[in-house]
Amino acid sequence: MAAWRLSAVSNRARRVLRQLLSRLEMDLPPDASRWLIGIGVVCLLGAVTAQGVKAFGLELGGVASPGRQVILFLLGLGAILAGLRSHTHKGLPQDPLTSAEAAATLTVPGSRPRPTPRFTGHSSTLAKLHSCLRSEHIVALTGLAGVGKTQLALVHAQRHERDYDLVWWIRAGQAASLARDYGAIASAVGLGDHSHQAHADAVMTARRWLEEHGRWLLIFDDAERYQAIERYLPSNRSGDIIITSRDALWRDTPRVPVNPWSRPESLEFLRHVQPFDETAASDLAEALGDLPLALEQALAYMTQTRMGIPDYHRLLRERSPDLVREGDPFSYEQRVATTWTVSLERIARETPAARDLLDVAAFLAPDDIPRALFTDHVQILPRRLRATVSDAIAYNQVITALGRFSLVDTRSDVLSIHRLVQAAVRQRPGTRSERSWAAVAVRLLRVAFPANSADASARPECARLLPHALSAAYNAERVGVELNAVAWLLDHLGVYLQAAGEYQHARELSSRAVTIAEALYGPNHAELAVLLNHLGRTLRNLDELSEGRSTLERAFAIAEAEYGKEHPYVAAILNQLGRTLRCLGSLPQAKAYIARALAINEATHGHEHPYVALTLNNLGRVLEESGDRDGAIAAYRRALKIARAVRGPRHADTAAILNNLGRMLAQLGDLKGAGACYQEALEIAELVHGPQHPHTTRLRTRLEMVAGGNGG
Repeated sequence: MAAWRLSAVSNRARRVLRQLLSRLEMDLPPDASRWLIGIGVVCLLGAVTAQGVKAFGLELGGVASPGRQVILFLLGLGAILAGLRSHTHKGLPQDPLTSAEAAATLTVPGSRPRPTPRFTGHSSTLAKLHSCLRSEHIVALTGLAGVGKTQLALVHAQRHERDYDLVWWIRAGQAASLARDYGAIASAVGLGDHSHQAHADAVMTARRWLEEHGRWLLIFDDAERYQAIERYLPSNRSGDIIITSRDALWRDTPRVPVNPWSRPESLEFLRHVQPFDETAASDLAEALGDLPLALEQALAYMTQTRMGIPDYHRLLRERSPDLVREGDPFSYEQRVATTWTVSLERIARETPAARDLLDVAAFLAPDDIPRALFTDHVQILPRRLRATVSDAIAYNQVITALGRFSLVDTRSDVLSIHRLVQAAVRQRPGTRSERSWAAVAVRLLRVAFPANSADASARPECARLLPHALSAAYNAERVGVELNAVAWLLDHLGVYLQAAGEYQHARELSSRAVTIAEALYGPNHAELAVLLNHLGRTLRNLDELSEGRSTLERAFAIAEAEYGKEHPYVAAILNQLGRTLRCLGSLPQAKAYIARALAINEATHGHEHPYVALTLNNLGRVLEESGDRDGAIAAYRRALKIARAVRGPRHADTAAILNNLGRMLAQLGDLKGAGACYQEALEIAELVHGPQHPHTTRLRTRLEMVAGGNGG
């Protein structure tokens, strides 16, 4: 009996290892990792079967001694581990600016999706993708949601990572995350820390680097249309670009359609279910339209519940009697939603708090939801979810349960949820209404989003929460709940994006905030003055000066009536209005407004305050353009003294004032003084912005000009 059992184990091991050997010979690239893994498998096969093995150009004789079998087994295991480590290891190049010499691949931390562990099929599509990239260097993968476009891009990136020195994943579904992910290239390749900088500057720096280097792969995931990513495409094709999109029309871009699996591919995927019933599997694949995402969800459910294919199919029919109907492409999403409905009902019965967590996440952005968003603000959550999240062990158990059913992709600090899962959850909100969960989500982001969103120090956190705040605000506005929180959130998002250089997007959000506030509070509410001031500043940055002026004048009238003539916020609006009038050429009126703002700030905050320094800097510009050079220099020098004292010698405000003062001194012929200002400003800019930032390079050019005897 013992001999029979040993023989059976040996036969099973032989089949498994030979299958693995066959897959390795077919799938792995011809490099050292393949040979290490191959040698390891040969050794393991020889150790387990005690028979001779021939593969990978190697021949191993039979080993009968138990001691030698153990040694051979350990050698094989070590070779496989070494090969896997060699094949999957990634590192950062030591010199990012010469990354073409690097042997490793740079990737975006946190935003690159996790590949499915059971990827199968689409071999012909992968071949077309590779061929198209070799000839055209750009390709759009198009198809229905859930058909596998993202997974195909991931698999290509993994299989060809040694062809690239930079692989960069860009979430292209929202303008904000698109700019953030693209701009992050600049920091990763060593062009300074851009997390505190304007998105527009970081994007420009990243694009310039891409145009000067090769061997990179950019993946624009879930792009809606060509116009959304056009400005991010490098002018040359020294690297490769993959676009995934549900839109089948891509201007002048080669397209590879991604279709549902063939029936044999669906059956191959469902063979993970044991016992395997091919007829039942084919019926299930037919019902789910051979859609990879639906089949993956079905497999996850059957794996967790140990349910067979016929029973699972019967359960689906009970939940959706018309599941198998033929129809338009939208029926694909309906079929996927049905598979999730089954899993959601199971989760709700077994772990109710897990369903609550999904209900909130359904109103956020799908990718990179910080786990700390819930733990840091538990007071906002409903009672049951609050109790679970407050308990670290219970919280982890809930997230683990969601992961087992493939409802979320879990990582150490973030969660991701597919857009179709979110849609299914919103359609079946459980015991609370859609309005209630939308309200929870927007209140959560209202508390979490930094109130000081204009400050450079807050930009990393603002960038992290930006897509979730946008989604929460949109959904709450859509169903008409918590509109005061929506207006606050849209306003602060606009302020952040304005500071980050995304002026058009900032204008859209600020305008929505104003519209909502007018409906909530009326046309003359004090809160409206704050929002109008922010909108007016953005309009000035867009050079829409006439509309900016009228917006700021309205804000000024409301603030003066509501707060009084000497209120600090009246001074803030006067400062912005004065800057807009300067741009319009109305210098006397601009000077009067800014001087009045200076007087209010000095009376309110004292003579040594950052607001006083900024107002003096603005006054200096008006005096400079009015021809009062002595007055301008005096204003700049006083502003600089205050900024150094209260902001410190290494602050961006200090650099801005030094730049203005240096320009004035150069115009007066004091090249030595101008050079000293530019040198100090350059040192600050290199520290704050990085050596290749446009502000830094501009200061470097001016310093070189004054050093050469020319005015800056």
